Amino acid sequence: SQDTRGELEDAGGKFEKRQPQVKADEENREKNEKNSRELIAGMTNDISTHRTNIKEYNSGLNDGIAKNPEKKEHDLAMIYQTSITMEELVNTLFLFSKLELGQALFHWKMVNIPTYLNHYIQDNKIRWQLRGVSIKLEPHTLPAVVNIDCMQFQRVIENLIENSLKYK
Repeated sequence: SQDTRGELEDAGGKFEKRQPQVKADEENREKNEKNSRELIAGMTNDISTHRTNIKEYNSGLNDGIAKNPEKKEHDLAMIYQTSITMEELVNTLFLFSKLELGQALFHWKMVNIPTYLNHYIQDNKIRWQLRGVSIKLEPHTLPAVVNIDCMQFQRVIENLIENSLKYK
């Protein structure tokens, strides 16, 4: 009948209009999956590199390559700092997997960013100095209060610093 034909044509027209959006959604999904695989591969490589560094420093200490106390202290500090970085990478990988599964929990808190960053920089000053990095925060008199998850924000800062060091 004419009504059925009109309904079919209408449905067909709607389907044709929707096709570009479906294609774009599929391309976006594939791009996100590729980015996820690349992120995991990159983090796995970083973890492996840090593991190798720890093994090398440890071997140097065991084989007596580090002869003077300063060199031994430096190597032990590097092992410790590298293990902290590895731990952070593993935690980030774990968070990423929880985000992918929709199981991540955030703990929001109102924070004055200049105060938070000042404390963060002071807490990590020695670790960065061991890597030849000096970070200084310019005084900021205006409050800048934001609602953040401090743990996740710290990961963002660490990632920025690590990438700055890696790609300088």
